[in-house]
Amino acid sequence: MSRIFMGLVVAVSVLLCGMPFASAAEKTYFGTVIHVEPKNSTMKVITNDGAMIEVMADGKAAKHLDKIPLNSLIDITVEVQPDGKLLVKSWKMAQAQSSCRVFDGKMCAP
Repeated sequence: MSRIFMGLVVAVSVLLCGMPFASAAEKTYFGTVIHVEPKNSTMKVITNDGAMIEVMADGKAAKHLDKIPLNSLIDITVEVQPDGKLLVKSWKMAQAQSSCRVFDGKMCAP
């Protein structure tokens, strides 16, 4: 029995090592921008269900936060970090006067 058990353990280990691990979850929110703080790379949004969320930005997204006008409607995609913090991946703004209405994670478009 120990040989069968050891063979099973090896087979399961091989299968598990070959499986990709799940990355952080991705979520989308639609709401109104109520606060933007480029120095801290954060913004706050009131979502369409009435919740206030704080979103962090890094890399290229952080460089474009100052182009997000207050009170603009935004459709934002975030990555939910293991600690629960939200990290912006992309956004689209409706009816906003901005040189960065659409951010795809790499670059902006008016």
